[in-house]
Amino acid sequence: MMPRSIKEEVKGWLLFVQENWVSVANAGSSYDERYELYHRRQLVEKWASATQEFRDAYQSRAPMGLPGLRYPAEALERLYDTLQPIDINGLISLAPVDETHPANRARWVKFAILLYNYDIETGHCLLDNYMPSEAILNPATTNDPSIEDYLPWADLETADFGLFILHILAKYSISVI
Repeated sequence: MMPRSIKEEVKGWLLFVQENWVSVANAGSSYDERYELYHRRQLVEKWASATQEFRDAYQSRAPMGLPGLRYPAEALERLYDTLQPIDINGLISLAPVDETHPANRARWVKFAILLYNYDIETGHCLLDNYMPSEAILNPATTNDPSIEDYLPWADLETADFGLFILHILAKYSISVI
């Protein structure tokens, strides 16, 4: 998608966040270092549970090229402090691969062997990080993890505003192999 098309797709969401974000200074509550996370989650829940007419109203009120149509700076504070404990530069496993799960660990070792460079170059494509990060999904949402459960766990539960635009665009450009 072209940048102009991207802006068109997400302008309603950005306007919603701008109009509904309440900074910690204006919240009138005692300071909590997780305020931004909780508030981001509230906004995500409100947007996700709203009717399509509600979202369309924001979309139609947000004209293209609205100056300053972006997240409020306070909404992005401590954004990276609340991310899930995974190494985004390595592999992520939905199945536990520690010593207490020998069958999964054996599968992982076989897979890791396939990641070696077998041409003139030597070494492993993961460099020093041979063990994957384990995605420990919320048991309240799923008992049988799947790839469809990963994105909500990684981005929605943490209310990662930095990646929400990608989720909006997912219907256009991202496919699961």
